[in-house]
Amino acid sequence: MITIDSSFWSAVGVVSSDGNAKGNQYDFYNYIEMSNGETITNQYEFFKNSPVDGVYYNDQYDWYRAVGVLYSEPIIDEYSFYQNVSVDGINPIENQYEFFKALTDALGFVIQHSFLYDGVSKYTNIDDALTPLATTTKGAWLVQVKPTLGLPSGNQRIVCFGDTDGIEQISIFQNSAGLLRAGCDVGGVSQWLLNTTNPVFADNTNITIALIHNGIEPRILINGVLVAQSFAIGTDKTAWFNNATGLDNGSVATRRQNNSVDNYFDGYNNQVSFLNNDITNSEFLDWHNSGKPKSAYSLFPTKTVYVYNPDESVWNGSNWITTDAISGIVATSVNMLEIDKTTVTPY
Repeated sequence: MITIDSSFWSAVGVVSSDGNAKGNQYDFYNYIEMSNGETITNQYEFFKNSPVDGVYYNDQYDWYRAVGVLYSEPIIDEYSFYQNVSVDGINPIENQYEFFKALTDALGFVIQHSFLYDGVSKYTNIDDALTPLATTTKGAWLVQVKPTLGLPSGNQRIVCFGDTDGIEQISIFQNSAGLLRAGCDVGGVSQWLLNTTNPVFADNTNITIALIHNGIEPRILINGVLVAQSFAIGTDKTAWFNNATGLDNGSVATRRQNNSVDNYFDGYNNQVSFLNNDITNSEFLDWHNSGKPKSAYSLFPTKTVYVYNPDESVWNGSNWITTDAISGIVATSVNMLEIDKTTVTPY
């Protein structure tokens, strides 16, 4: 029995898939990336550009037979292929629908769209994300952005949970020196403020970020690795959502706090994943995936509570409505235009 996992897809030249490859041939063929760089749109092109053990075949039956030989399974055609492949290594997939659905689970995805924020008035409301996060004592935020400027004129919030009429917040932001800062304020008092030692942002340059809190203290990782960092404030490093009971809103690309909206982010944001528990540094490196992040839901299915993904957004005539297909959490754009959803991905 052949297990349909990342090693199988690698063996037949499939590099990655975005989140739209969800269980049918059309989405499978239109949203996968092949190792030879070719763009495919149909079954014929897939078999032509999918090598088996390094060899390309123009005929699909030759392709099936080659897979059978490679894995020592009795595969000679499409039907026998489905009977001898599995997601769990035990039960055969049996049909085409289950086969294509397995792609998303095996590979994760590369997001194909980003939202472009202007640093002036545009942001996204993610208030509903507070519900699954409110009582957590640990967690992780996984983010990918491309700022317009590495050294902006002032602070730019990337993600912020705030208190509309009070001074309480948990956020990550870029400062004017190009440092990433992460902080937590409770009841008007800063509990911790963590800074990278060196600048991590550059003009129009992609960056992946992780803020991970293990229940004892937070840490920052950049582009898959732990970077030099220090606490400017360390009153209570354990503070997290369960302590910040005054939080009542969540935002991507701005801060809403104490009756004001400020610190707008200028640049692209193509995803934010929120977890209710911590992860290891190596797990973040796996998610980072050389700058093409994988699906947090696929990698951390028991920890991921919400993913903000522009690929799942729909323009309703006034706003971008982004509904997470797994959690059902809805995000709504503010002051954004239809053209602000772009195929210019951070990578």
